[in-house]
Amino acid sequence: MLMITKAADESARRAGCNRDRGRAWYYQTWFVLMIVGMFGCDHSMAIIEPYFSDRLYFQGTVTSVRMDGDKKQVQAMVRACL
Repeated sequence: MLMITKAADESARRAGCNRDRGRAWYYQTWFVLMIVGMFGCDHSMAIIEPYFSDRLYFQGTVTSVRMDGDKKQVQAMVRACL
């Protein structure tokens, strides 16, 4: 069994898939890149988020308003847009 593991490790090393088994898992490259990517994503979102508006934006003059449905529901929708 030990020979198979050594042969598989040797084959993987020659293919460029060398695993460093001497370091702790949190020092592995994939983990470090995952954490750095997460921080980069969070920080970039924090920088650009103030420039985005998630609300509806109306421009121009209101010429007519059609009030179909419940009056309270329409008023709530208008208040949400202000």
